[in-house]
Amino acid sequence: MRKIKFENKTNGLSAEFSTDTPMMFLESFDGCSCGTTDIVYKPFDLDGQYFISGSLNPRTIPFVVNFGGKDERGYSRRIALGKWEKLQAVFAPGSSGVLTWTDGTNSRFIKVRCTELSRPKEILPFLFSASISVTADKPLWLDTVENVVSFSGISDIEINNDCGIAVPVQIDISAGAQIILIYNFTVGKGVGLDETAVGNFTIDCGECTVKNSAGELCSHLISVWSDYWYLAPGINRIHAGGQPQYARIRWRRAYAGVY
Repeated sequence: MRKIKFENKTNGLSAEFSTDTPMMFLESFDGCSCGTTDIVYKPFDLDGQYFISGSLNPRTIPFVVNFGGKDERGYSRRIALGKWEKLQAVFAPGSSGVLTWTDGTNSRFIKVRCTELSRPKEILPFLFSASISVTADKPLWLDTVENVVSFSGISDIEINNDCGIAVPVQIDISAGAQIILIYNFTVGKGVGLDETAVGNFTIDCGECTVKNSAGELCSHLISVWSDYWYLAPGINRIHAGGQPQYARIRWRRAYAGVY
């Protein structure tokens, strides 16, 4: 059994399709296709090229769904077309939301925006099919289970990122009148707050933001020598300087695709 659920964060609507739900059936789904953009250097008058760096492209996730309707008298065109009206609102092009995939054992999600909704076609009496596409500007699927490591004061810790892909972190800090820096020796980058930061803050290295406990944007409090960093695959050696009253690092395993 495979199931996808889209939650539209723009209007609060949602829709769910599954391979074992005939009236909201998931016919096909491509959550694997992903490409890269590479920067290379070709020496003059020599064969081949040198690879410098690469990054994942935004990905398009297409899927085909079937939907129909039934009441106490049997199959109903009215109910089926009512579902289509709702789907138009759920997958309104330009709106954003979260697409969650599960195979009954594992569950992963990705942030997307709706890009295309085809006109439905009737494939059987009172059963319709439609093609839907969403785009993920950040193309990695993330585990729904969050990993957390907490520490306080000047600390040295190790975090094992065992998913094999560099993943962003969120750092929760309780700061007070001192410079605080969380440094990852493995990637050679640190991120922290300056001495004017007092209170509880969250540094989101995936979104490149700093917010206080009220959810207000406070990116101006980031220290001038900060670089947002990801956990590298394998062991990451992390140092906390400036004696934060409390800190924790949160991250999720990432995946290049789901099937």
